[in-house]
Amino acid sequence: MTASEKSFVGIAKQSTKGVPIIDSAAFSYFLFQDGTFGPSNVYLPTEDEIGGGALQNDVDNVGVISGGQMTFIPRPEMLGHLLLGALGTEVGEPELVGTKAYKHTFAMGPDQFEAPYFTFRASPGGMWGEQFADCRLAALSLNWRAADRLRGEMAIQGGEPVPDISMADWDAMTKVDRGPTFLAPKFTVTFPGESEIKVLSGAIAMGMSIPLEEQWITGSYYPDAQDITRRIITVTLGIKVINGTLYKKAQYDADGGSSWVANVLKDGGFALEFQTSQPIEETTCHSLKLVANGQSGNAGNVAWTCTPVRLSAGRQVTMTIAGVFLADPTGENEPVTAELVNTRQTKY
Repeated sequence: MTASEKSFVGIAKQSTKGVPIIDSAAFSYFLFQDGTFGPSNVYLPTEDEIGGGALQNDVDNVGVISGGQMTFIPRPEMLGHLLLGALGTEVGEPELVGTKAYKHTFAMGPDQFEAPYFTFRASPGGMWGEQFADCRLAALSLNWRAADRLRGEMAIQGGEPVPDISMADWDAMTKVDRGPTFLAPKFTVTFPGESEIKVLSGAIAMGMSIPLEEQWITGSYYPDAQDITRRIITVTLGIKVINGTLYKKAQYDADGGSSWVANVLKDGGFALEFQTSQPIEETTCHSLKLVANGQSGNAGNVAWTCTPVRLSAGRQVTMTIAGVFLADPTGENEPVTAELVNTRQTKY
């Protein structure tokens, strides 16, 4: 039997589209729990035609893309690659924290439609090697439940696949990120005006729309590019309800009035911080902090809604509140920023 645990998936950032990474030393490999990764052929059967009988006469292959989806448990090193792919830019150089840790800051930057291309490598069961160039991250989701660890899902979309590449110099086993995991008891959720918010579970999802309709070019079997046309970032929190303050603001009046009004609760002071239980040194842990634009009221860029409270016999009163990240109203602040602290001295 060939065990899935013998498989490897690696990632390396390209300098630009059309220049795949071939140097094995540039690849990092990560642990994952479930997923599919490989080429996806575009098959074109012949249309219905009279006189040829009941069956189709032929089928052609007219294009190919590559990519896949994976569920994984985030580690501090691998998250840098994924945050870079999801947000697009690492701002400045890594900042030394203490004597051993480095803070990496990721944001969308001045061009919100840009993101790096990556080369991915995969070896299913260690049986053969494949390589996929010109890939972009199409989605990244981080989710958690109380008394558990941070978990993730991602989707990748890319171009030309190359089968049967040599794995002789991959040395993947020694390059797998086996770092500590982020544990929910070490998480902090900051919600403006709510000092006692009690979060049971949550998720933050970043999606990039990469349509292919105008990427199939005459004379080529491969997409011309993986252009991003839109981004969406959402956060969802399952909450144990201890009073009606937040519910009334989200459902009735963002200003806390006594009647329903047609305004939307907006605030950009929301922040999430995830930490590992194992410190890098003294009180400095591996950590990930995600923040909005930091502004309050209508200057804030997260719009909040909530569901009616959930009532179940023998259970606590709960509700779900969801936020959608909007463009910064002034254009002067980053809509979302991620700060990752790990031990990597170089970018991402």
